[in-house]
Amino acid sequence: MDNTLINLLEETGFTKKEAQVYLALLELGQGSVSQIAAKTELKRSIIYVLIEGLTKRGFVSENKQTKVSRFTAADPTKILGYLHTVTTNFKEMLPMLRGVYNKADKKPIINYFEGKKAVLSIFREINYSDSPRFFTSNELLAKIMPEEVESWINGIRAGSFIKNAKHIVSDTLADHEYARSINGFNGNQAHLLGDGQKVEIDLSLYNNKIALTSLSEKLYIIVIESKELYRALSLMFDLAWEQTKPLK
Repeated sequence: MDNTLINLLEETGFTKKEAQVYLALLELGQGSVSQIAAKTELKRSIIYVLIEGLTKRGFVSENKQTKVSRFTAADPTKILGYLHTVTTNFKEMLPMLRGVYNKADKKPIINYFEGKKAVLSIFREINYSDSPRFFTSNELLAKIMPEEVESWINGIRAGSFIKNAKHIVSDTLADHEYARSINGFNGNQAHLLGDGQKVEIDLSLYNNKIALTSLSEKLYIIVIESKELYRALSLMFDLAWEQTKPLK
């Protein structure tokens, strides 16, 4: 069974076993519990529980016209519709949630995450922030997560995300190429460090947060949320922006 698809469904709210059952039914078209068990290697008793939960959420339906109950997976677009509804509802409640959040003691909040999956999760949050700033080496990032760098380029050029961002990048051939591929698209601007200077970490400034990502073999990210630190580093970034070379 395709682990990539299982991981994708997990990101949408499925458990791993729910994802296995749903994918098995997609492949079968229509299947009994025995057929699902054969494909997933899950116990029949567990499959009944999983199907009940998936049915309640509208992702699986039962055909009761046969002697043996047979089940069908809903069209995957139904999952997209579910996510759209959740996103819409969350956006409506976001001002209320932020109101509660802003009442909290505003000491800096520091979070540390390890691993590629965790880093990508933060990067994708940054993608949809307002006018982020980046001080980075896309040459190093492309070695660690080439598919993600490619998605940034495509997203920026298509106007999908990373809007009105400023990028200060290393003075390398790969970074020059990256800068040319995004400069001027979707409000993005790129400046280059001079004299062969290279950045060893990724620094992102967004939504009163500072994200510092190690670009070494041990991949980790530190996220600091603090208005005061964000403003101070934003000022330093702006000074560096004035001292670096615009892309020609």
